[in-house]
This record gives sequence, structure tokens and C-alpha cells, in this order.
Amino acid sequence: MNSYWAIIWFLLAAAHLLFCAFGGNVEPRAKRLGKGYTLSSVNKATVLRLITKPLLLPMLTLWYCAIADPVQGIIVAGLLLGFLGDVFLMVPTSPKLMLAGLTSFALGHVCYIIYALMGVSAQPWWIYLLLVFVYGALVLLLNPTVKKKLPKELGKAGFIYMILLCVLSAACVLYWRSGGGALAAIGAVLFIISDYLLVGYLFGKRQRYGNFFVMLTYCAAQLLIMLSFV
Repeated sequence: MNSYWAIIWFLLAAAHLLFCAFGGNVEPRAKRLGKGYTLSSVNKATVLRLITKPLLLPMLTLWYCAIADPVQGIIVAGLLLGFLGDVFLMVPTSPKLMLAGLTSFALGHVCYIIYALMGVSAQPWWIYLLLVFVYGALVLLLNPTVKKKLPKELGKAGFIYMILLCVLSAACVLYWRSGGGALAAIGAVLFIISDYLLVGYLFGKRQRYGNFFVMLTYCAAQLLIMLSFV
């Protein structure tokens, strides 16, 4: 039965990525239109993409519940908060919807951070110093680009979210070093990549397969984190 959930999720994810590759763009463009954003044309693949996107995290949650023993409520909460983030960002035509999506994902990351830290054992002092240096440098490196592309309404929230992503990644590295497996650490790095690509896709120069790579790294991130926390 557990393998059925895996097959269903992979088929759903593959279908969604296919629709991302061939669907139109419905995310906001950088140009403001009143209090919202302009939208591009919608085709059949786009409609199918919008149908499959909100199903990804609920199906991943069901898969987690089928294989986890015991089921951790905090992981279920993290996955479902990701689902809410997906819903809010499906057609984010206003800064309020974007902020709601950002907040949902941030709370989901907090759930993952708490669970990861619960499995962390004491590490040599230089590991903590190294993580602070690496992720501090990453924030300084990414912040100018992200700040330049994000709308002013999301500037502070985006900066806080970026720091939270780095905390998640650092926590997953510590979880890995404590015997928790490398999948969560890889997944957290993919989350950083996915969100960085998302900022460029929403507010920068559009790439033909931009949304495909955003969702590819996002799906992989959620999957690897879930599997690591089973």
C-alpha cells in the first residue's frame, strides 16, 4: 500500500512538471497594475497546472502518514502549511496574497527546523562557527539581488524569509551530522535554490522554462525533507 502513495505522488508531480513546461504563465509580472499585477494568457496546460499544484503537498502528506511510524504532527503541519503556501501563490495577483504565501511557507519551515533540531546532538564548536560564516555569507550574497527584484511591500518579509531558509538549511546539516541522513540537508539547499529562482521568475526576466525549474527544485525539496524525517 505504501508504494501506491509513492507511485501516485510521482505521477502527479511528473504531470504537474509537464504542465509547467508547456503551460502559460499566470504568475504576476514585475509591472504593477493598480493594486495587483498583470497576468498573461491562460491555456489548457495552465489550467491543468493550477489543478495539480494544490494536490502535491496533500498527497505528499498522505504518503508520509502511510510510511511514518510514528506520524509526527509537526511534520504533517509543515507539509500542510506548504499546501497553504501553494494555494496562496497559485495566482498571486496582490502583495497580500504573496505575503500570505510567504508566511505559510515560513511557518512550515519553522516546523521543519524544530523537528530537525530535536534530532541534533552536540557538535564541535567549529561546526557552528562554520555554519554561521557560510550562511551569513550566503545571505549577504543573495540579498542585494533579491531586494532589487522584490516589491517594496515584500522587502522586509523577504529578508526574514531568506534568513529562515538559511536557518532551516543549517539545522538540516546538523541533523545530518547527528545521524539523521543527508536527504533533509539536500532538500533544504534545493528550497533555497527554488525560492531564489522563484523571485527571478516572478519579478525578473522571464525564462521559457522558468516555472518548470522552480517547481522541479521545490518538489524535490519537499520530497527529500519528508523522506528524511520519516
